[in-house]
Amino acid sequence: MATMLVLGIPGSASTAMLLGAVVMQGWVPGLRLFIDNSDVLYGVLSSNLIQEVLLLIMRPLKNHHFFS
Repeated sequence: MATMLVLGIPGSASTAMLLGAVVMQGWVPGLRLFIDNSDVLYGVLSSNLIQEVLLLIMRPLKNHHFFS
C-alpha cells in the first residue's frame, strides 16, 4: 500500500480503486500526497499498523478454538 501512495502505481485492482478515490478527492498521488495531506495519510498508515497488531493478537486465539 505504501508503494501505491508514494509512487502512485497501483499493484492490484483494489489499490487501483483506492488510487481512483484519492484522485477523485482532488489529491495528487505521489510524494506531494505526503506533503499536502500528511494528517490523513498518517491516519491511514497508523490504522493499518493497529490492524496488524490486533491481527497478531487474535490469530493465536482463533487457533485455540476461541472463535469456533
